[in-house]
Parts: sequence; structure tokens; C-alpha cells
Amino acid sequence: PIVKDFDNRSKILENSKVEVEDLCLVSFRCYSDMIRKSIDEIDLIEHIPEYVGREHPILSKCRVGVGKGKFKNPRGIAFDKIRHKLYICDSSNCRIQVFNTNGKFLHSFGNDQLHRPLTICLSKEFVFITDEVKNCVTKFTLEGMFIKSFDGGAVKFSRNYGVDCCDEFLYICDLRYQRIYILDLNLNYIKQFGSGEIKYPADISRHSDRIYILSRSVSSIYCYDKYCTLQKEIELSDGEKPMTLTVFMVIDPKGNFLVSDESNQEIRIFS
Repeated sequence: PIVKDFDNRSKILENSKVEVEDLCLVSFRCYSDMIRKSIDEIDLIEHIPEYVGREHPILSKCRVGVGKGKFKNPRGIAFDKIRHKLYICDSSNCRIQVFNTNGKFLHSFGNDQLHRPLTICLSKEFVFITDEVKNCVTKFTLEGMFIKSFDGGAVKFSRNYGVDCCDEFLYICDLRYQRIYILDLNLNYIKQFGSGEIKYPADISRHSDRIYILSRSVSSIYCYDKYCTLQKEIELSDGEKPMTLTVFMVIDPKGNFLVSDESNQEIRIFS
């Protein structure tokens, strides 16, 4: 397992992550004007070894900047398991950077089309990225060739957040209007669901035949079946510190929920 830390200068305020088979990947958004801590003093790093079964995680550090391999506020992560490539949203540099599993920079793309890329997912042939400023989803080839953008058409996206791709469909969270959009992989609108049921959806993941949606403000996960019918609401509580700002979520192969807790600056794991 690998933990990726792209800016080790200061206290973690925001984080995103993805768990894929033998990789545990974490990106940190840090602010240099906060109280500085060494990486060993951050709760997130101290607790990850218990999860991955390894005494010391492997850290890969990159400098802040605009050059190749440098980042300003890295956010979403996606891993191409077939080609063994890592795609990272370099948010404030308005681009996607691509690396191999050894951390070698391969190429970047999206500068002319992206304003602030937030979340990212991959299909077998394409890359899909949400942009929190342009409020659209943008489609590229895996090599980084721009194909098209879609802002929701008649329904108009408003602060789109999490995105996930499963089978032949794309699922997008609309944080402001509190609903989920379903598109096909050509970015054609199909339908929406969740209005009146979901509170501030921040991230979404498909697992087996279920759709799981993370609430940004109420520390809950909404479980829907494949027909987009609400089955239950899962309250996230471990009896310790309350979570007031949950931002990103992923489901590992064992069915555990990994949730980033921005309010306490750590990742929590729920079975």
C-alpha cells in the first residue's frame, strides 16, 4: 500500500482519497499559513498503518508550484488499473497530472478547458472531471485529448461535486440543488434523483448493486438501489469526535467506507 502526500508543509485542512485493490492513495490540500506539523504528528498518517497492515506508509512528496510534478491544492485522484497510471486533479493549476506507480511524471492536460478540477473518475476509455468553478463535467480521452463539456443543459448544474462512473453511466452530485444526475458516457442527460431525500451530496460511489451518497453536512451516507430508490440512511458515528464536514468517500473492496473528515482533518473508516 502507498500513501501519497503531495504537500507536507502544514496542517491538513482538506483531503481526498481513493482505495483501489493494493493501493491506498491520499492527496492533501494544505495551507502554509497554518500551524506547521511534521508528517508523523498528523492523525491521518498515524492511523493508516493499522488499516493497510503496514508499519510505515510510503510517502511521496512533491513541491508546491506550477512546473511538471508540482501542485497547488491537489484534489481528486483516479487510478487506471489496466495501464497503471495515476490521474490527479491539480486544482489551482487548472490541470490534470498523470504519473506512473513509481511517481514519475508522464504528462498533464486540461489547461485550456479546466478552471478548478475537483473530482475525477475513469471509464475504460475516458476521463471525466467535475469543475467546481465552471459547474460542468468535462470528458477527455485517457491520453488527455479534450472531447466535450456538459453543464447540465436545461437542468443546469450548480456546484457539482463528486462523480463516479459505473457500467455505462456517470453519476454526478449537485451540492447546491441537493440531487444526483445520471448521464451516459457521451454526457447525455438521462435523469435525476434524490431531490427531497438527500442533504448536500458531496461524493458518490457504486458498490455491487448499490449507490452510496455521502452528505457534506449531516455525516450520513444514503444508500440507493440500482433503480435509484432510497433504501436507508447510514449515520456515521464512532462515539468519538463528531464529524461536521465530510467531503470525500470511497468504498474499498471489502465494503468498508473511507470518509474524509475535513472538520477533524483525518480519514475515518467505517465497516
